[in-house]
Amino acid sequence: MNKLSIKNVGPIGDGCGDAYIEINRLTVLLGPQGSGKSTIAKIYSSLAWLEKALVREEFTKEQYEAEDFFLKDVISYQGIQSYFNSKSYVHFIGKAYEFKLKNGKFSVVRLATDESFNMPKIMYVPAERNFLTAIPKPEYISGLPKPLHSFLSEFQDAKKWAAQQQQLFLPVGDIRYQYDKDRNKSFLLGNGFKTDLLHGSSGFQSLVPLFVVTEYLANMVLNKEDDPSRELYSLVQRNNIQDKMVKLIEQFREKRTDADVVALLPHKLKDIAESFKYKGFINIVEEPEQNLYPDSQKKLLFNLLKNLNKQLTNQLIITSHSPYILNFITLATQAAGLYKNSILNTKDQKKLKSIIPQDSAIDIESVNVYELDQLGGFKMLDKQDGYIQDSHKLNSAFDEINADLCAILDME
Repeated sequence: MNKLSIKNVGPIGDGCGDAYIEINRLTVLLGPQGSGKSTIAKIYSSLAWLEKALVREEFTKEQYEAEDFFLKDVISYQGIQSYFNSKSYVHFIGKAYEFKLKNGKFSVVRLATDESFNMPKIMYVPAERNFLTAIPKPEYISGLPKPLHSFLSEFQDAKKWAAQQQQLFLPVGDIRYQYDKDRNKSFLLGNGFKTDLLHGSSGFQSLVPLFVVTEYLANMVLNKEDDPSRELYSLVQRNNIQDKMVKLIEQFREKRTDADVVALLPHKLKDIAESFKYKGFINIVEEPEQNLYPDSQKKLLFNLLKNLNKQLTNQLIITSHSPYILNFITLATQAAGLYKNSILNTKDQKKLKSIIPQDSAIDIESVNVYELDQLGGFKMLDKQDGYIQDSHKLNSAFDEINADLCAILDME
């Protein structure tokens, strides 16, 4: 799995010390506001994107060795350049590349590994996503933050895909989503009503773009022919593929008399095209619980897990300060053990499926949870006896409320 170390960046101080954040299939970042959850997520998304770009040879050695490359070409997209100073330290170890920022210098190392690189589709879902459904025609607003603008672009494509599906059943309530592409309008459909999403609740305005984009991209990566509206390769990708093919053909031209070498050319050209196809989906979601009732948080989380489970190469990274998210993940890990062992009778199997569907269950070894504090540090919560450690700050918040209530009652 990918590893990441961050120190002295924005609100993050010593971070994990000498340890690394290990990005598992499901990685959860818990902590109070301003503790650095989004900072970690933004840096990881930026470096995962850079690794993908270097595998595709979209940057030359001269470009990535430039003095301002890291802040100008990598981090500026997320708008957190001001978080960095001369003491900032970042170390990323991926499958194909290793990146390090130390003493203001950024270095890139190509890793010699037999492990194949699965080209990922990376989506950063910002907390401001409800802005896109709360106002009409957000695409005409200038000055949107780049991550929000990129998410808007994916949402526009996802809505067209949703229109082809006629309706999408939302994971919350008996509500469906429908997109009218002729009128460029999104609707919520329920029992006897049809409401413009612009006039829907803030919870649905937060949930719908996250849900629709996740469903769209997870299915697009899993099976491209499900998405005839989307071109297989972008213009930039096609140009890069073309350039690599031209170089390869030039190399083979010198050896055109060698029948064995020439016979390999079609296979090499196919390998180049295949290297640009997405083989995994990295879904990075800020605050999935936003504006949602606890039961709705659970149902949305289970939907995110269902899409995570569509491929072993997928990743889901969540930032959260909900006291419920980790408890719902515990349900998913415990259910995975029961589904795996198949020891339940028919009645219990039915009951288990009513609590959590099998396609939303996840093995605890595929989950890492990190708790951040307001002093710039964070730690991974232990996994003991199949459970994620529950002695974390979010759980103790309920104890603090009860203690305060007892103190007030004692005053009466």
